[in-house]
Amino acid sequence: MLPTGYSTNDNSKMSNTDQNVKIIADKITTPENNKCNINTTTIISVDKCVINDDGQNKLIENNRNAENKIIYVEDEKLSVSSLSWRDLYPQVLASCISLLMVIQPGIHLAYSNNMLHHMPTINKEQFSWINLEWKVINFSFVIFTIVNMVLIIIYLPESPIWILKFKSSEHIDKAKKAVKQIYPNDNQVFETEWRRLKSASDNTAGLDAQQPSFVEFVMSNPEGYKPIAILMALLLLQQLTGAYATISYALPILKSVVPAAYPPAVEIRSLAALGVVRFGSGLLACALSLRVGRKPLLVFSCTAMALSSALVAVAQRDRDALAVPWALCGVMLYMFGSSVGVLVFPWTLICELLPTPVRAVGSCAMVSYGYLIMFAALKVFPYVLAAVAVPNVFVAFGAVSASMAVYVHFVVPETLGKSFREIEDYFKGPSAKTVRSNTAAMT
Repeated sequence: MLPTGYSTNDNSKMSNTDQNVKIIADKITTPENNKCNINTTTIISVDKCVINDDGQNKLIENNRNAENKIIYVEDEKLSVSSLSWRDLYPQVLASCISLLMVIQPGIHLAYSNNMLHHMPTINKEQFSWINLEWKVINFSFVIFTIVNMVLIIIYLPESPIWILKFKSSEHIDKAKKAVKQIYPNDNQVFETEWRRLKSASDNTAGLDAQQPSFVEFVMSNPEGYKPIAILMALLLLQQLTGAYATISYALPILKSVVPAAYPPAVEIRSLAALGVVRFGSGLLACALSLRVGRKPLLVFSCTAMALSSALVAVAQRDRDALAVPWALCGVMLYMFGSSVGVLVFPWTLICELLPTPVRAVGSCAMVSYGYLIMFAALKVFPYVLAAVAVPNVFVAFGAVSASMAVYVHFVVPETLGKSFREIEDYFKGPSAKTVRSNTAAMT
């Protein structure tokens, strides 16, 4: 039976010898038909199934009406336009619930500012260990965490493709239930997605045992050690720009840059405004990342941070003036610049640059490495702030931000619109592209 929406003008029959063999209708527009805007529907018979470079199933087809030339047609795949909101909302809901976990690190970063406002007499040692006692904030955070956990238990299914790796009949049933939980409303949508995942799992059976260990792969393959080296330097620069330190210690920084003649309430209002700036610039980063790319936004972010840091350092000389508080504006611009790139894309690039064989272990290692550096930077920052004062701190932040802009421009590759195979080939070098082109030509 053909998928919904396809028609046939041929009496070809489906082979029953293989579950992966299907008859797929494909619209082919010839130059003659294109002139008249006419699409000719033909039937293509399936010869066999293969997996493409990104691990997706593709069917090698023999087009009967194209002089027996071999062409590649993607396996049965649903487009967003063919799905209704009724089909998509369970998957969107599950994704949103899983992403709520990202709020937890934000809670820890912002919590110190609330405590510092109510405990102004603590020393530097206590200053850097401030944590999880202010009753109202604690209660709110606990309630949010509990609600998040309950939603995960109720609505978030286990990853079907991960369950299928275990291969037993019990795990296959669990995987099928997980897919049904994501696509509960349309049986055709569910069956299509289940066949795709099951086929992908069957075609990769036995490959895991042949894979080298994480250390072996990284040590012997440039697509392994090159992105890891790039990411380690990128995450180090991210922390040294001071973006996270400025978030965690925003209150003492704002107290230093707000003119002394201003009322104390301005500091708290400025702290709230800082949160609004971060939220708005984060949304802007999400919108632009799919159009502009990661690399240009990262360079812009670093450049904006460098320039705003210079503004803070220069404007601090006139802190007592009643005119425009330029140092405060510089801090706001600095936070805007960091939120549209530096705070976001180094974490995103971890998943995009690492190759498939080491992505799971490598991602965990890189995130752990990033948080260890963050811990060290946040622990040391109060001592640095007390020793050199805010203007000099922002001079250092600006210098590192400028260095990061140069590093990103010359070293970090763009990933927008690139497949995982293309990114791996980039790290392998020109020889890999030549071999792949020759292989494709021979095929």
